[in-house]
Amino acid sequence: AATNCCEVDATKCASHSCAAGTKAKANSAGTDKGATDAEAATNCCEVDATKCASHSCAAGTKAKDNSAGTDKGATDAEAATNCCEAAKCSEHTCAAGTKAITSKAGEDQTADPAANCCEALKCVDYMCAVGSKAKTSEADKELDSNPAALCCEDDPAVTPVPVTGAATFVAHATTEQAQSAVHEMLAALLSVNTVDVTVTVASEEKMAAAARRLNGHGGVFTHTATFSVHFADKAKASAGHQALTDLTKTDAEAALDTQLKAAGGHLDETDGAWSLTMEALVDENSCEVFQCPLGQKMKNGVGATAPSTVAACCENDPAVTPVAVEGTASFVAMATTAQAQTAVAAMLAELLTAKAVDVTVTVASEAKAATPAAGTRRLADEVFTHNATFAVHFADFTKATAGHKTLTDLVKADAETSLKKHLLAAGGKDSEDPMWAVTLMAVVDPASCAAFTCPVGQKVKDAEAATAQGSTPATTCCEADTTATVVEVKGTMTFTATGTEANVQTAVQSMLSTSLGVPAHDITVTVTAADVPAARRLAEQQFSVEYTVKYATSEAATAGHKTLTDLTPEAAAPVLKTALEEAGVTVPEEFTVVKEEQEPVETSSTTAGATVSGSCETGVAAAAVVALLALHL
Repeated sequence: AATNCCEVDATKCASHSCAAGTKAKANSAGTDKGATDAEAATNCCEVDATKCASHSCAAGTKAKDNSAGTDKGATDAEAATNCCEAAKCSEHTCAAGTKAITSKAGEDQTADPAANCCEALKCVDYMCAVGSKAKTSEADKELDSNPAALCCEDDPAVTPVPVTGAATFVAHATTEQAQSAVHEMLAALLSVNTVDVTVTVASEEKMAAAARRLNGHGGVFTHTATFSVHFADKAKASAGHQALTDLTKTDAEAALDTQLKAAGGHLDETDGAWSLTMEALVDENSCEVFQCPLGQKMKNGVGATAPSTVAACCENDPAVTPVAVEGTASFVAMATTAQAQTAVAAMLAELLTAKAVDVTVTVASEAKAATPAAGTRRLADEVFTHNATFAVHFADFTKATAGHKTLTDLVKADAETSLKKHLLAAGGKDSEDPMWAVTLMAVVDPASCAAFTCPVGQKVKDAEAATAQGSTPATTCCEADTTATVVEVKGTMTFTATGTEANVQTAVQSMLSTSLGVPAHDITVTVTAADVPAARRLAEQQFSVEYTVKYATSEAATAGHKTLTDLTPEAAAPVLKTALEEAGVTVPEEFTVVKEEQEPVETSSTTAGATVSGSCETGVAAAAVVALLALHL
């Protein structure tokens, strides 16, 4: 009857064959097996306690191939023999912070595979970020909690170029999961090391968790990720920037969802809403990211200029007069002069919250001990006494005074702790006796007479050093210095332009002051214009300029004279043209200058510019010329 009248019901467990190592559940023949083999295995079968499928192999061993249905035996020892075999190190996954020992790949794992098959990661395994390089001396050091500091040092040959942007998406993921996913996604898409990718994420719940759970969902958040990826040069950064710019929304969401799932989350099925905003690519060597020192400001229109220097990017900022805190410091350390200089500069910038560009440090180093005899450890000759001279600039006198007090109040122990940290970061080491000592100069108020540079041949009045300069500082602060020597360099210029004598005088004085690095009050300029009718005073005319530049020493005057003579008429023309135009003088398109310089002449400070030397006849002749010029003008 069973054969003639019945057939197996394909929807029931009676039609399902359980896998090796499992057996049919009792009384399950009539149970619905489910739609898939996996459901059938769950609904119809259970592990057979007599087979190897029910046995867990010990550490260092693995299940024998095709052993699930094998009888495991009556004891654990028999089960270990019947069901398991030794596992090899090549089959073991080493924990984070460790790596497989290549030479042991074919060896048995043993009972402690982590100890037998793995070893700690070392600096040689660590990938330094772009802009830094591996310290060869630390290659065999085991990684610690700060591998970048342990294993890497600055690479002056590489200036990282960042590609920055922001991405927004909606996902079932925590902030940490979103951050991890974007981090890994960018590293994979751009083929860069994860250490060169920085990601920060801000998350906001898109719908109240309770409301989402009613719909069968978990918490859903809108994640905004801000990222920066560093490349070794502009060309690679441009390629990376282009790759992200060209990334389609579909491809981006597929890549992100893969990484989110690996991190334990996933994109929201309804509104993944991936969007990407890329910032313009910035050249780290350009003026756009250059920081001008205090007292200077960025020139207009030089953002793309590279390489960036103070001269190329900056110009004087008349609104800011920097005030310097200056001093000297001495210490003993196992560090080169360059390392000591870097450490002191970083230390001062940190302690005084100053920009690196506003800190200037020079270091002179002297070996503390003589070079040891051959065959002894070369250690003593690595210890140097470093003498650092520094200046830290502040935006005003009040801030400089506060910075001065910070350094004055700095105790020796705290100073040495800070210095040690920065010496280590620079690649050096402190010594057993750092011997930190600092000497500070008094801070000078830039508005006082003490900060004013008197004209050549004059000096600051002794009783007026602390007095405010006022509107006429030379009069308020200065008096004749009868012991001073004044050396004058005179010259002439002739050119054609349209403007007033006053504006031409201002322009020539500015040009000479800038070209020679001499204060304007040490330059006297006399301008004579061609004799033209009053109605045509603003017409194009020829200007004859006589100037006198005063120096305090013959050496400075000789150097200034050389600068002027080396400046050919062809080279002087564009410089003077710029100065004239800035002063409101109109210059013709074909602008030329005729110039001549006289040799330096030394005079006394009391007669400089007022004495006419020579015979009586010469003096009379000179007076006649003066009278003639006065009549003419």
